[in-house]
Amino acid sequence: MLREFDLDSLQGTAAYFVKAFDKVTQYLLSLDPDRLLAGFKAVAEGKDPQTEAKLNLYGGWEDRWSLLRGHTMGHYLTALAQAYRQTRRGKQDINELLAARINYTVGQLKACQDRSSTGYLFASPETHFDVVEGKRTGQQWVPWYTMHKIMAGLVNVHKYTGNQEALEVAAKLGDWAYARTSRWDQDLQRRVLKVEYGGMNDVLYELYEYTKKPEHLAAAHKFDEDDLFAAIAEGKNVLVNKHANTQIPKFIGALHHYRLLGEAAAFYYQAARAFWEIVIRDYTYVTGGNSQSEHFRQPGALDATRDNLNNETCNAYNMLLLTRELFKLSADVKYTNFYERAFFNEIMASLNPETGMTTYFKPMGTGYFKAFATPTESFWCCTGTGMENFTKLNDSIYFHTDTDLYVNLYISSKLYWKEKGLLLTQQSTLPETDKVRFTVDTAPREKLTIKFRVPEWLAADQEMTVKINGILYSAEQTKGYLAISRAWQDSDEIELHLPLAVWVSRLPDNKNVVAFSYGPVVLCTCFGTEQMVVEPHWASVKATTPDGVKIKDYIVLQHDPIEHWLDNINNNLVKTPGKLEFTLRGTDEDDNFKFKPYYREYKERYGIYFRLLTSGSRS
Repeated sequence: MLREFDLDSLQGTAAYFVKAFDKVTQYLLSLDPDRLLAGFKAVAEGKDPQTEAKLNLYGGWEDRWSLLRGHTMGHYLTALAQAYRQTRRGKQDINELLAARINYTVGQLKACQDRSSTGYLFASPETHFDVVEGKRTGQQWVPWYTMHKIMAGLVNVHKYTGNQEALEVAAKLGDWAYARTSRWDQDLQRRVLKVEYGGMNDVLYELYEYTKKPEHLAAAHKFDEDDLFAAIAEGKNVLVNKHANTQIPKFIGALHHYRLLGEAAAFYYQAARAFWEIVIRDYTYVTGGNSQSEHFRQPGALDATRDNLNNETCNAYNMLLLTRELFKLSADVKYTNFYERAFFNEIMASLNPETGMTTYFKPMGTGYFKAFATPTESFWCCTGTGMENFTKLNDSIYFHTDTDLYVNLYISSKLYWKEKGLLLTQQSTLPETDKVRFTVDTAPREKLTIKFRVPEWLAADQEMTVKINGILYSAEQTKGYLAISRAWQDSDEIELHLPLAVWVSRLPDNKNVVAFSYGPVVLCTCFGTEQMVVEPHWASVKATTPDGVKIKDYIVLQHDPIEHWLDNINNNLVKTPGKLEFTLRGTDEDDNFKFKPYYREYKERYGIYFRLLTSGSRS
């Protein structure tokens, strides 16, 4: 099994990524922890925040009306902890601020929990859980979903900072969860698991790894939805019209079950692998995102469901969690290829780099735009996962075994592998150029194999090449990696040449609807800022295209049949010299549509997918 590096062993140096991290960290520190704590304190005092008009709560999903109140606390703690871990080397002033914020917030949560005889800690009364179980009538949304976020935040604070108090609070919550779930018979378990519960199995399995309490293991298994896992493990797509982000965390938990118990739990590994394959095959757009209005629709109906409500950002967050764990177990390069695609074109694409705010949806319908959260009046689920996404940007660039270093992503960074004595610098200018350079600043103490991923997007007629200290090196390609094994020396330099090309992606339910990529990045063209009006959506907001805003969602080929034009795409979508910009040839939009990396566009309406028509067939 491959292992990840500690976040403090990694330093991102790419300017765009550093700015993203800094913006989101600034946002975290701008938030008032007492406003996030207000609901917890009210409940600890025996009050219901929903009826307490004077509470100084934040707006949006954290407001009095919201029955998801408290979920942000978990994301907030995780993001603070990740940012703390990443700033331990350098940025000492920020690191100290983060530490103080973490310690204060955890201390306040402990004070709230100490007022409960059962270990209950939540920002809504415990009656919400009773309603889910059918023990009483009343209001409830998804209390176990929110509980997962809170517990995960506490566990992650302990994981990344060593804060023992956070683990103690999480352990008491685990005891509370066991006391409640141990009373479930099979019918009640099925009733409860019909309501979204996040990754409760996952977080309880992780808690068990720290506490070794059999009660926490038993509680985790109560959230394993074995009937669902069995159907998926057999390759059956039983996901139609199901809420997508309800499903994904279940399989992260299933995989954790397998990682913990090994071959005795192999069924859970098979379920997780099969689920991943179904989502990629039936529901995934070129960006790596999925869903329409938060749901999986008919398999392969991607063109039919392209609109302003695609690609919930939480889905990408969770698919990447699942993907990296599958990769660690298998070393299968297909997982890393997907990870790269979704990381650039879903996660990085979700950010407004000026404000640090993130998206809920990312429309695949042509002509819409990205709508971003507000700092204090949104607090959507995707606001929370957004906090987490941008405080762990470096966590999947490198992996390792005892003898091998895997280089998975080509992003400028520094790696310090303490156990080997290796200090490695990566300088990447992808996709502006096709070169990536590595410098062995401090050589490892013993022979080491470095495995460089061979991307799936390489130009079809060219190969990836390697030079070591300026001399071409014949590296063996095995299972999607070029492997170089040697006794490295200080100042050794490795240069990779990764030939770039334009690639075409077609939708399964309409092969004439296409999108373009260049290397790892999806391309889009922009349509300006006319009437960029958002409307309410039941979960967040949605981008609109009001009457009078004209968007052209098709391209007419002037001479060539569609297949011929696509076969020659690198002659028909041409890079502008000196710019990361592409223009069409042989169409009615030659030199008009300017295609650029989608993940960097955040101010305008855009189009990724276009219908291809031939001259005379316009409709």
